[in-house]
Amino acid sequence: MKRFVASAASLLTVAGALLPAAISETPVAAAGAPVAAAETPVAAAGALASAAGPVARPDPGGSCGRKCQLRSAARVVTMERVYGSYYRIYKARYPQALDWNNNGCSVPFSVPIIDHYKNLFQKSCDRHDFGYRNHGRSGYSRLSVDNRFHSNMNYQCLVVYDDWYDVPARGLCYSAADKFYGAIRLFGGGFW
Repeated sequence: MKRFVASAASLLTVAGALLPAAISETPVAAAGAPVAAAETPVAAAGALASAAGPVARPDPGGSCGRKCQLRSAARVVTMERVYGSYYRIYKARYPQALDWNNNGCSVPFSVPIIDHYKNLFQKSCDRHDFGYRNHGRSGYSRLSVDNRFHSNMNYQCLVVYDDWYDVPARGLCYSAADKFYGAIRLFGGGFW
């Protein structure tokens, strides 16, 4: 078991994961000592959610005009954590006023190993595409949109591979997220 724990921790380190190496959902380290709450997967997910900055909330009273409402909707959807409901809600509310087109998760032919993750990251890619297509309305920078994309993919890895025995798979997922993020930072500027 110690060998597995050590290899899983090194895999996460090599993968460049943003999360601490957590072996179980319970806050107990491999040696049996309690772990600080900030080192648990739940706390780490919260840290990921706030990594891209504050999220604008919709105008509840509708006190601003149409332009203001569209800006608010674009800001909320762009920075929403993946699996949230605002994307669906605002897509139904503003089907023509905002650009909802997306092209999925593009994977270069030269990197087939991460092709496996394009379906897993589909919702993150859709939100990222929305952010790029509506950045004028949202007012966010390209870096902010890309950072939220990375945060969302890492969150998906945490949610999908959430058991202690998923640590190696989660590490590979984080590595794939890093590759997608690196590619968009290098080659995405032309689409901004």
